[in-house]
Amino acid sequence: MDRQRRGRDALCPGHPADGHHSDHGGLDPVRYGDQASAEAVFEDGRRQTLPPDRLADWLTVAGPHASSESLSHVDLVLPSSFLRDSITVVDTPGVNDINQQHANITYGYVPRADAAVFLLDATQILTASERRFLEERILRSCRDRLVFVVGKADLLDEAELQETLDFARRHLSGMVSAPAVFPVSAKLALAGDWAGSRLQPLLAHLRLTMGSERLRLLLDHALQDAGRLSAFVRDGLAMRRRSLELPPEELAARVAHAQERLKEGRRALDDVANLMASEAAALKARVRQDLADFARDFAAA
Repeated sequence: MDRQRRGRDALCPGHPADGHHSDHGGLDPVRYGDQASAEAVFEDGRRQTLPPDRLADWLTVAGPHASSESLSHVDLVLPSSFLRDSITVVDTPGVNDINQQHANITYGYVPRADAAVFLLDATQILTASERRFLEERILRSCRDRLVFVVGKADLLDEAELQETLDFARRHLSGMVSAPAVFPVSAKLALAGDWAGSRLQPLLAHLRLTMGSERLRLLLDHALQDAGRLSAFVRDGLAMRRRSLELPPEELAARVAHAQERLKEGRRALDDVANLMASEAAALKARVRQDLADFARDFAAA
């Protein structure tokens, strides 16, 4: 969940491979509004209002418009009390998306989030690709902001669900200290069974994470930045002091050596630039010749 100019964003990576996440590879934001609405936003800036009963055509893998290259993302507005406090939920491409560009969108957005909601499937908990995604991409950028949600909890009985949660916590604790894991059932929530959906504990945790807990995290990050800055200044002053302690002749020799290294670096860069220019010119010549040969053969045919 990311604090932006207008508020905070809830990032949701790690979709189960169930075919229900967006396929166009963009970031689909869900914001608060007095009335529900949806708009498709295209790369050229055009916007198209979408009727509620046609959202699946734009947001699911099977939808005829979801994979359109001209589609940037879908803007969703909902009168949800959870979103009222300037919170925006951002739905990202799934972990199992084989499109590298789509995956990079998720990886690039994670560090900006105030909290990252990582979605797991209760029926296939913590797959190999999800573990790899966590270890290689997520943990380094938002370890202290991860919230794990186990979806489809209604498909398991109490004993099976408890076993699944124990398994998830046991394996996640090797990567994250005291992982926050919440089982939920979106199906029961949509059916009006709020207690059975188990959503309330999750929402309470998210509000805490983006409230007082978020202030603590911001302070911690500010202190870390201040520490890095002071260390940089301290190292710079130490280098300056050491340079002032050198005899003038040795200092002049070191400066001359550094300047010579800079000149060598510039010459190497110039050589690389000239080589790239010559190779580009040769490539253009080959392409022109290939086009000419193709045009001649085509005309002859």
